[in-house]
Amino acid sequence: MIRKTDNELVRFIKQTKLIDERKRYEELMNKEKERREKGLNDAEKRMLYFRSIEALDDRVYNKPKINDEQLQFSFLHDRKNYLLRGERWRPFFIQPPYAKHTDFSSQVPLKTYVIRVLGSLILMKLGYEFGIWDGLESNQKLANSCVVDMETEEQIYDYLYNKDKTAVFLFLYTPGHYLIENFHRDFITESAKYKDEIVFMRVPCRNHLTFCINKQWTGRVIPPAEAYFINEKDVIEIADMDTKFRSKQGIEAFFEEHGIIEARLEPERILNRIGEKFLQIV
Repeated sequence: MIRKTDNELVRFIKQTKLIDERKRYEELMNKEKERREKGLNDAEKRMLYFRSIEALDDRVYNKPKINDEQLQFSFLHDRKNYLLRGERWRPFFIQPPYAKHTDFSSQVPLKTYVIRVLGSLILMKLGYEFGIWDGLESNQKLANSCVVDMETEEQIYDYLYNKDKTAVFLFLYTPGHYLIENFHRDFITESAKYKDEIVFMRVPCRNHLTFCINKQWTGRVIPPAEAYFINEKDVIEIADMDTKFRSKQGIEAFFEEHGIIEARLEPERILNRIGEKFLQIV
């Protein structure tokens, strides 16, 4: 802004700045005008868009074709056009294909509640029967359990010396973890398989806390299991299950490794038996 109190030098400087700012503004306006003249306006862009739509094939979206040929009175009032894909045949669909005024203006009829209650009861019964059938075999194995709960430590030696058992397989049981529960289930089912020779003894660690603490050492595999048996020197030996896999196959391999049971697939014994039969034939 040029004031009356400004001297000639100040006025000259301010006038020069105003002239430069005016020139810069005019250059910007000229560039904007040239850009608009080179480009297309909205009307021209809209016209080009409609021309490209009309030139599309019938397989592609064609707005004029849909408006002129498909969206007719018969199409709009045909009920099958309001069904979703895959709903052309629904015999158990109790609602109409599209909502009527009575569907949202009145209360739900009693018939609908009855159908819902009966349907829920039927599905619950089917699910219960399926669950019983699915767990029938495992329940029978668990029912034949021969597991003995330990009361005192003297029970172990009583089974070995007085009741002529080959071994006592001990399992330190602490409920809760899924790995322990999985092995506990296999422990119960395998107890009936070896009931004549081996005693499967479960030690509830909640009742025998001191015994279980003494059996826990650094690096012991969880869940802990061990076997008491009398070796060839007539001495009680304790064998830890250690890194054997906690499963039915792992239990069998553990017994075979320590000679508690005879190996089913021992190559030397199988070859000797086959050789004896061959000699008898010759």
